[in-house]
Amino acid sequence: MQGRNFFFVFMIMALSCFWLKRSAEAQVPQQEVDALKEITSTMGVKDWRFDANSCQIIGVTPEPPENAESSINCDCHFENNNTVCNVVKIVLKGYSLPGMLPPQLVKLPHLREISVLVNRLSGEIPKELGNITTLTYLCEMK
Repeated sequence: MQGRNFFFVFMIMALSCFWLKRSAEAQVPQQEVDALKEITSTMGVKDWRFDANSCQIIGVTPEPPENAESSINCDCHFENNNTVCNVVKIVLKGYSLPGMLPPQLVKLPHLREISVLVNRLSGEIPKELGNITTLTYLCEMK
């Protein structure tokens, strides 16, 4: 009986290590990381830092304004022996960004939601956003 318990504990630990290894390999594809850099630049973000391994914004401005909110959400799946994470949601609220809503958003083919409230974005909503078939929510500008 003791041998079975040891084997069970060993299997749990081995599977946990395998899962942690798979999680550590999760990454946002480089073309989506590049698109995020273009998007934030077009919106007027000066201090953009993003961690492609964890799909997290590390910084938007050196000191975020009070009540500002920033996040990126990804959906991850296993593909070709790696975990691939695609950007599905972008939130950049309350930064008073001076740019425009970027047409480069179309470079994020899995994007479902965009929220950029309380910014100073100008211009029209780019027609390219109509090509994002997954987009279900756009809360913009004012």
